[in-house]
Amino acid sequence: MNGYEKLIHIIRQEAKRNQEIYKIKRGTMTSTKSCAVGELELDEDDLIKADIELKKGDEVLIVKLSEDTWAILCKVVNV
Repeated sequence: MNGYEKLIHIIRQEAKRNQEIYKIKRGTMTSTKSCAVGELELDEDDLIKADIELKKGDEVLIVKLSEDTWAILCKVVNV
């Protein structure tokens, strides 16, 4: 792989990684301070949220802001 090919490879990797950031996902609170998004378990060190009361089992909309920070946007309920 020459220099140009390496650069293109790195650009493609970064573009793919950045596609995951800012996608809104659905999560489930596993406690008042932790949330599961698919197989990923996030704890209070990974999460920021608005001043809302959350409890175990609540469904939330969550977005990844950076490699180690996720924001809980809101609680969602079935209608």
